[in-house]
Amino acid sequence: MWINPDAAPKELIRLEVETKCQDDQVFARIRAFTKCTPRDCKWGWTKAELRDGGGLRVLLIGFLSSKIIDVRKIGENLDAFVTNITNDGSQPERLKSYSLKRL
Repeated sequence: MWINPDAAPKELIRLEVETKCQDDQVFARIRAFTKCTPRDCKWGWTKAELRDGGGLRVLLIGFLSSKIIDVRKIGENLDAFVTNITNDGSQPERLKSYSLKRL
């Protein structure tokens, strides 16, 4: 589990990453949480793609907006780059980066 203790409301606060090897293939999934009140919002487990050059990518689809999250472990941290996309295209894409720590 990876956490962002400094998350503001609606920002990425936690990531859970699971990987397994099966028949010489790597399978990964990610569950993301954003900071909400009274408790954090959970996006559910989603299959992750392995990225060329390392790291993982996941697409989280919501009712009004979606998120693309790219993650890569750098030293002791997990760097996460979150692109927020409104599903109706009414707002430009927004990219925000976070450095999460292992809990």
